Amino acid sequence: MRFRSIRAIDAAAALDLPGVRAVITAADIGADIPAISVRAEAQGTLDHVLQPVIAREKVRYVGEPLALVVADSAALAEDAANLVVADIDALPAVTGRNGLAPDAALLFEQGAGNQATTLRAVRGDIEAAFKRADYTRRETFSVHRHTAIPMETRGLVAEWDAARQHMTVSGAAKVPFTVRAELAKMQIGRAHV
Repeated sequence: MRFRSIRAIDAAAALDLPGVRAVITAADIGADIPAISVRAEAQGTLDHVLQPVIAREKVRYVGEPLALVVADSAALAEDAANLVVADIDALPAVTGRNGLAPDAALLFEQGAGNQATTLRAVRGDIEAAFKRADYTRRETFSVHRHTAIPMETRGLVAEWDAARQHMTVSGAAKVPFTVRAELAKMQIGRAHV
């Protein structure tokens, strides 16, 4: 993984396209950028590593959103997004186990390191099971970070129907009702999720 420090985002060329209504960055939103909650298991211990919905100050992974384009059509929004220019400084890459080293670049400064949490699960009497086993083996298993990969982005498409005062939000997610609840928390005004 390669972190990049965001120096500036230039949306002028995108905003010059007819039909582009806005280009929104973290600077436009301000300090109250919502974080993406943990969808599968609510773990209070993970609050310090929740990912913002749009990058502020640094880019943590390839494909992390830097800007949101609002346009009259999806095709126009895509064209405009290609015109947004980000000026970013490369920060040290963090890959595999070296990301746990004390001197590794941090994903989130609030944490004490890049290890978000440790999950432990116990079912039954493990000590008794090992004593009865004909064969035992000790292994260490590591699972790489797996989130927001390009095959399944965190992108959404929102369509506002002014006549009905209704917004339809479409996106790729394996937990649609959890996403719906999160969007409802972010609801502004009288828009319906």
